[in-house]
Formats: sequence, C-alpha cells, structure tokens
Amino acid sequence: VVHSCTKYLNGHSDVVAGAVIAKDPELAVELAWWANNIGVTGGAFDSYLLLRGMRTLSPRIKAAQQNA
Repeated sequence: VVHSCTKYLNGHSDVVAGAVIAKDPELAVELAWWANNIGVTGGAFDSYLLLRGMRTLSPRIKAAQQNA
C-alpha cells in the first residue's frame, strides 16, 4: 500500500510525506533497505510536523464526514 501523508495525516499543508506499507516482512525489509540507500527517508523535522498534524486527525476526519 502506498499512502500519501500530506493531506489527511498532516493537515497543515507544510510537509510532503508518504508511507509504503508491506504485509510481507521480507518485502518490508527490502523496501526499507532501498529507502535508506537512495535517501528517501524523511527528516526529523518533517516527522515532527507530521506528528503535530496527526494529533488533530480524529476531529478533522469527523468534521469531514459531517460535511460530506
């Protein structure tokens, strides 16, 4: 699964982020190796910004559902 973290998880439009999720542990290890070697891992400040946005994820999703 490839997921964009920029819109819903972040919520502030101040970071570009994504996640790749693998069910197979061997594939997850291989993806992590590639991400580390080609430098596509996120920085510390980007992680902070993403966590900051995730603190308000639940109320933002509830508001989006009510407005749908």
